[in-house]
Amino acid sequence: MKKVNALSNKASLGTYLTLALSAGALGGHDAKASIITSDLNETSVSMYNSAIGFSYSGGVIGVNSNTGDIYGLSGYMPGKGMQSSKLRGNQNGDDPMNALISSGPLSLGTTIDANISWTASVNPGQGLSNAYYGVRFFASPGNYNYAWLKVSTPGTSVIFSTAAVETTANTSIGAGATGAVPEPSTYALLALAGGAAAVSLLRKKRAA
Repeated sequence: MKKVNALSNKASLGTYLTLALSAGALGGHDAKASIITSDLNETSVSMYNSAIGFSYSGGVIGVNSNTGDIYGLSGYMPGKGMQSSKLRGNQNGDDPMNALISSGPLSLGTTIDANISWTASVNPGQGLSNAYYGVRFFASPGNYNYAWLKVSTPGTSVIFSTAAVETTANTSIGAGATGAVPEPSTYALLALAGGAAAVSLLRKKRAA
């Protein structure tokens, strides 16, 4: 019986130590990373008069299509019927391409950074439902803020539902990621708690 208890003690202690060490190891994340999100809830139903926009400036996400850096245009053109819907970047400003969009939809969790295939305009096609597109906003020469945009294309419409921006320039963001990365101090506290629990468990087992 004592041998079984000893094995149980080692297993329990190992579990706590593993949790503690794992918490400490996670502290390697970039504590400066900070993501902001916004529900855009915009719909474009006509190519001529209902363009929608997604902009980012000074830590604020905007939806005004007149100043949006990424535009959504319905494929419906009055008098001409269905054309190709578009997602288009704004090419004004200090940088030749103020904002760019990924050349195609991305899977949930895809890392959005400089390695993504970027373009100024893309035809998303019809039938998309909550698809993720990567966005690159110009911050300053050589510096960019990466973001994601959730897009749907039911019928002839283009819908921008939700978006998120990594506010720290040149820092990647995962498609669909929200919220801020915890500070290293948070992981340190988890590591201390795990270690304390392991010591407490060992003492109780020895006393028994």
